[in-house]
Amino acid sequence: MEPPVSGPYSHDLWAPELHFLEGKWYIYFAADAGTNQSHRVWVVENPSADPLEGEWTMKGKLADPSDEWAIDPTVFENGHKLYAAWSGWEGDVNGVQSIYIAELENPWTIKGRRSRISTPE
Repeated sequence: MEPPVSGPYSHDLWAPELHFLEGKWYIYFAADAGTNQSHRVWVVENPSADPLEGEWTMKGKLADPSDEWAIDPTVFENGHKLYAAWSGWEGDVNGVQSIYIAELENPWTIKGRRSRISTPE
């Protein structure tokens, strides 16, 4: 899958992680629209048994209601629930990068709000 020429996930793609969840493959990655301020986490899905085959489909932005700056995602299962964790800002400006976590409703949708679990001192 090639990134689009322009748009919210067209530039500065990094930190991809490949996960097999609920019978499908997912890649979680950070990308922006050409400015660091717009960095967010994005998700693509592939239903093929082999992630090197089949078609990848953009599922969308992985964000809680605050929709703040986010990079370096990871996903894990604990107690039959899915969670995402990532590095993010508290506000809208280039600030301190903290670690956030949120439960997932499904592999591409955050359920509720994020919680900050770590911040540098």
